[in-house]
Amino acid sequence: MNTTPIPNTRRVRRCKNAFLQLELGLTPLAVFQKKFLAKRMVDIAIDPSTTIQREHVGAVNTIDIEESEGRYLISGGGDGNIYIYDLEESEREARRVIKSIA
Repeated sequence: MNTTPIPNTRRVRRCKNAFLQLELGLTPLAVFQKKFLAKRMVDIAIDPSTTIQREHVGAVNTIDIEESEGRYLISGGGDGNIYIYDLEESEREARRVIKSIA
């Protein structure tokens, strides 16, 4: 397994391309989940003691990590809402719960 960090711009481009391919039907959902989402969870260092608080009532249509700091996860859902999660704010807690800040 290659442990060399990927520059942030390449990571963001790969993320956007993966979601576009899924949206266009070029990548089956099961393949997307297996290949892409597993890698993204590793990229944002999610461990077993971390959970992301559920905010959307319906499906999540898009998710991305902002480019400048890599600190904020932004999600847009079928319920018409957009949520912003601060991935660094709760690092001091023993059990980390990432809550929406907007």
